[in-house]
Amino acid sequence: MKNYILIIPLLFFLCVQNYAQWKKINFPSTCKVTSLAIKDTMIFASTDGDGIFVSTDNGANWKSINEGLQSKVVQTIFINENPKPGGQTAIFAGTGTGASVSKNNGLNWSTINIGLSGDGVWSFTAGEVTPNYTTLFAGTWGGNVYKSTDNGTNWVETDFSRTLASINTNETKFPNPSLVTVFSMTAVGNHVFAATIGGRLLSTNGGFWIDYSFNVYEPLYDRNGNFAGWGELLGLKPVYALGKINSTVVVSAGFGYIGIKSWNSYSDGFGNPKSGINMLSNNQVLSFAGHDGKIFAGDSYGQIFLSEDEGVNWGWFYPYDHSLYTNAVYSLEFNKSYIFAGTINGIWRFRFPENVTAVDQFNKTPTGFSLEQNYPNPFNPSTKIRFTIPHSSNVSLKVYNVLGKLVSTLVNKYMPAGTYEVEFSQTDLPSGIYFYSFAADEYRSTKKLILLK
Repeated sequence: MKNYILIIPLLFFLCVQNYAQWKKINFPSTCKVTSLAIKDTMIFASTDGDGIFVSTDNGANWKSINEGLQSKVVQTIFINENPKPGGQTAIFAGTGTGASVSKNNGLNWSTINIGLSGDGVWSFTAGEVTPNYTTLFAGTWGGNVYKSTDNGTNWVETDFSRTLASINTNETKFPNPSLVTVFSMTAVGNHVFAATIGGRLLSTNGGFWIDYSFNVYEPLYDRNGNFAGWGELLGLKPVYALGKINSTVVVSAGFGYIGIKSWNSYSDGFGNPKSGINMLSNNQVLSFAGHDGKIFAGDSYGQIFLSEDEGVNWGWFYPYDHSLYTNAVYSLEFNKSYIFAGTINGIWRFRFPENVTAVDQFNKTPTGFSLEQNYPNPFNPSTKIRFTIPHSSNVSLKVYNVLGKLVSTLVNKYMPAGTYEVEFSQTDLPSGIYFYSFAADEYRSTKKLILLK
């Protein structure tokens, strides 16, 4: 299996502390961590089957806090701090059977399903659809969104499911609206966004929703490598995650696409100065987090990406080792000392220093040919290979065994200038040493990779 992508981000982020690395912390490795939330010194983690845990010592130790929780299948945790007017901060849990709330930091939970349909709750957000009043929203597994104006005590169905049905009739985006999960939600002022398998929907009044999906396009080139226009990427583009930092809404769609919209003001709506679509990865981007003006994104392969300009440009966040690789990152959160990653195999953390800086590593026009070492190496069953070409060239990237026999052709085509990443996956090959050979114009380079089953 092979696929390659053009690396669009301009920045590569480095930490000056050579010892910095992701470390797996003392959390059950069998737990799929679906969500993280931080309140003061407490870190809350929800899991898919083991309920909710809390840590008060930066993740060194964890305690189960499931007293009164209606289900241990928990997809999200949401902290609604200081709801207006004069409400009490509460922690909400979206479970497989509805919503639960705790007003004492998780010591015990109460079921709050009045008005809900009985579907599990996958996502929460809160916004001011009415000035100075906080409205809480819950997105369900059954393709609906409910709202509450009394901090979850009572819920009212919005027009979300009827909007899905209408979109399905007109565009056939949703195979079955009743089976559509609301993966993620976020809000900026009175604008509330919901992410689904068919795109994103927007509500400006908390009740009526409209289809607000963006189209994703790719550059087209002729046989000589000259730009020939833009073509729409066909096929369903599910939206997996929504994020927000300051006035910017960040959206992940399909495999690795990230779109942004920057806000001018609550009354004027969306503006154009900072908006666009980038492709970060050939994996699904599943999580976002904001910290000190930066946006972090985690994907289904354990890669972390970073933007320092509210999503306009992106780069890789590489803290000197890649322990997270192959661990899908479902949630990212920060406290004063660490960035935490909730993954399919427990929780990881990385000490987040104040002196993380950005340096120009990838330029729009590369200055020379290069072939990088594959990562991971050794690998099983797949690895990634990155190469750079400074101008349009005929490119060849092939894999050979130790006898010199060709086992796979990854690239053999004319390509425009840029930095590319190729995935090599061959489950049928035996363990052993292989070589990948790169050729472009007069440049030649060969490196060794190891398949270890």
